[in-house]
Amino acid sequence: MQVSVLFFNQDWASKNPHGAKEFMAAYLKAIRYYYEAATKGVNRSEVVDIMIKYTALKERALYDKIQWSIIDPNGKVLEESLKDQQDWYFKQGMVTQKVDVSQIVDYTYLKYALEQLGAVK
Repeated sequence: MQVSVLFFNQDWASKNPHGAKEFMAAYLKAIRYYYEAATKGVNRSEVVDIMIKYTALKERALYDKIQWSIIDPNGKVLEESLKDQQDWYFKQGMVTQKVDVSQIVDYTYLKYALEQLGAVK
């Protein structure tokens, strides 16, 4: 299930394409750092320190008991998950109009980041 995505302000990104590309590269690097901690234990203690500092979960021992969310290390968005969630909200009457998910997911900046960092296999 896709639980988060990164949004860019379209006006800002179009006026600052280099900044948008570099931000995405830095974001992808951070995703990978977190992913390594979550899946392989690499730098896990440091990542836990960061999460303790910047989130509401302050008890170190709980990080060994909870399931960490996983973000694709190549930044791929689970579009089918977004569609499923949109369908659920639509059926609940919480949204009145559906959008074409493929029209709102833009990999332009991610492609740049992957060119800079390479893909994780």
